[in-house]
Amino acid sequence: MKQFIVLLTVCVVCNFSIAQLNIDSIGHLDLNTIHDQGLNDIWGYVDEFDNEYAIVGGTKGTSVVDISAPSIPTEVFFEPGMESIWRDVKTFGDYAYVTTEAADGLMILDLNGLPDTSSIVVENYYDELWITAHNLYIDEAGTMFVFGAGNDSLGVD
Repeated sequence: MKQFIVLLTVCVVCNFSIAQLNIDSIGHLDLNTIHDQGLNDIWGYVDEFDNEYAIVGGTKGTSVVDISAPSIPTEVFFEPGMESIWRDVKTFGDYAYVTTEAADGLMILDLNGLPDTSSIVVENYYDELWITAHNLYIDEAGTMFVFGAGNDSLGVD
């Protein structure tokens, strides 16, 4: 996951120079400009062929970026969403789960088709108790915990 760490340092806006951290940038993809958005979260995924991807949350949507060749990161998919300063991403198995503080519910990306296709199937889950959330956590058994859900409890669901 070295590429994931390098991409993370490139994506996160810092108030200090990367050189101060003794890290060299080996690749760059300007998702801020491509989608006219800010970035706010990143998570990794490795497909069955050991290709590495960064799932990047932005203020206007979610990108899937192939970082298997770290010097030339390539966006293979973008799913727009409601604008929000926060979009949280987690993966479990061959699925990415995305939530936001906007009223987008839970977006589920089926990553099974990678790397052969950039036609990722997207499903959205909503219910009357949960249309927004701040954060997700998925344990090793696959149980998802939702933090700060929009159901007035603002706790863990």
